[in-house]
Amino acid sequence: MNCKYCFYNDVSNNRNIKSYGIMSYDTSCKIIDRALEVCTNGEIGFSFQGGEPTLAKLDFFEDFVEYAQKVKTPKVKYTYTIQTNGLLIDEQWSRFFKRNDFLVGVSLDGIKDTHDELRIDNNKKGTFNRIMNSIRLLKKHEVPYNILTVITKYNARHPQALWNMYEKNGFDYVQLIFCLSPLNMPYLEDLYTLEPKAYAEFLKTFYDIWLDKYNQGKYISVRMFDNLIKMCAGYPAE
Repeated sequence: MNCKYCFYNDVSNNRNIKSYGIMSYDTSCKIIDRALEVCTNGEIGFSFQGGEPTLAKLDFFEDFVEYAQKVKTPKVKYTYTIQTNGLLIDEQWSRFFKRNDFLVGVSLDGIKDTHDELRIDNNKKGTFNRIMNSIRLLKKHEVPYNILTVITKYNARHPQALWNMYEKNGFDYVQLIFCLSPLNMPYLEDLYTLEPKAYAEFLKTFYDIWLDKYNQGKYISVRMFDNLIKMCAGYPAE
């Protein structure tokens, strides 16, 4: 995928070495070994992000999980999470996620028009329909998943449409994150990044929709709102 606002691509372009490639099997084994040295009793969480982690291919993940299970100690529990654009998810990936209890985060930037404007493939084609098909596969295999939406100038104009899309598709767990402007560009010059005031207005409107639906008995977990309410009530955030 070739998202127009890609933060990781911008960071990579500002490095002396643009990319170190896919993590080697030897490095992944060392990470697992080190984690087990540090945590001998409790939970170890392995989280795969990118860029796009599925570009490492399924064999990488199968080898990772196989080695982790091989060296696992009795008092340790693993959790696995992955954040993906969803483009490569197929039956094989879905079965793997289910078999190994992965929590999958899928990036989806709202309704089709706003998503396809920004989240395009290398042929400059929109990806919404393909990502929705990937989500259907996750549902089919009963893989737990959540939706991550980057809030930009495009989808921030349509908070009600964004909510309706979540509700219509049964998306019960949602994360909203702010679109970052390129490192060497002021956000006021960026085509996609909201001004702080506009972002605040979006959040307020979206919160009002969320609260109204909650009072009607329809709850969708919006991670930011859940954590803020916990903290206001004196509890720690997750």
